[in-house]
Amino acid sequence: MSLDDAVPILAAYCLAALSGKKEPSANDIKTILNSVGIEPQDDSIKRVIDALKGKELHQVISEGMSQVG
Repeated sequence: MSLDDAVPILAAYCLAALSGKKEPSANDIKTILNSVGIEPQDDSIKRVIDALKGKELHQVISEGMSQVG
């Protein structure tokens, strides 16, 4: 999966998580992306969900920010 494919899926995951979903589903992500005209691929959504499963969103963001600088 390219970064261009992953970014909108990650953004939708974050939006769903920030709205109160502890573990956003593929349907949650699809609904958000479809609302802005993006048709995500199911396998890409699954890869993102699998990579984030069991992790707290704030920890993932913090870890990512430490790599940026």
